[in-house]
Amino acid sequence: MGYLSQDQLANDPDFQARVRACSVQQAEQNYLASADPADAAYAAAIVRMSGPEQVTMFNLCAASPGLADAVDDGAGGIDSGRVSDPEVLAAVQAFWHEAAGAYA
Repeated sequence: MGYLSQDQLANDPDFQARVRACSVQQAEQNYLASADPADAAYAAAIVRMSGPEQVTMFNLCAASPGLADAVDDGAGGIDSGRVSDPEVLAAVQAFWHEAAGAYA
């Protein structure tokens, strides 16, 4: 994995928009009413579009195995369009509890 590609992906506006939309959808569907207080609190912050909580999800998703390599264009840049919506969903779901735990 290229760390430059990972950082570029975490800061890519299109990737951030997709992760944000996915996170809000997952928060509403799966976590706002969670019995786990950390998951519920994190979901509420995501729905409010809180800054640090969402940035944590951007960074974790960009570190998801294989994504930085997939977006690397070989010339020092990235193409975040190479990450599919199902891959974004899988990353958000995989990192939800870790992200929520960081704010518990």
